[in-house]
Amino acid sequence: MDGTEPVDISRRFHRHDLLNAKIINQVDRKFIACLIDDSDDIACVGRSLVLIDQHAADERVRVERYLKDLCVGFLQTPNCVRTRELSPAVNVLLTRHEVLQLKSSEERQMAFRRWGFQFKDLSQIDLEEGVDTDTGNGYVQILVQSIPEIVSDKVSYICLVNVFGTN
Repeated sequence: MDGTEPVDISRRFHRHDLLNAKIINQVDRKFIACLIDDSDDIACVGRSLVLIDQHAADERVRVERYLKDLCVGFLQTPNCVRTRELSPAVNVLLTRHEVLQLKSSEERQMAFRRWGFQFKDLSQIDLEEGVDTDTGNGYVQILVQSIPEIVSDKVSYICLVNVFGTN
């Protein structure tokens, strides 16, 4: 290649590409500049300069870690995701339609229990309370008794921020 050929910017990089990448430096405290070998195409042996968004990469790693922890717990022993009991139970606002679907289906309730979510007194919920008489829509609060352990710290933090603010 003499530098005059068009560059294919649609190349997708894979995990093995990143394992062999040479990190150059951080750019503007937002990106990581890397050189990655272009070895997929035999005719084009060179390197690509790649900027990796640090925030997006960090978020992806964290989400994948949460999902792995949650799914491994579920797959190793079905119905045995580690849970955290919420005492007292926490009110969660759902649409009337969502509560109706949950309340009317033991199968849906069982699916939530298998993933670590336990609701309190679904049979006692009044679906007519808070309903817009013109549209039939509305919101209903349900009590959540337990949540998966893997998300409990995040939920606790969000609840504290909502109660006490961020100061």
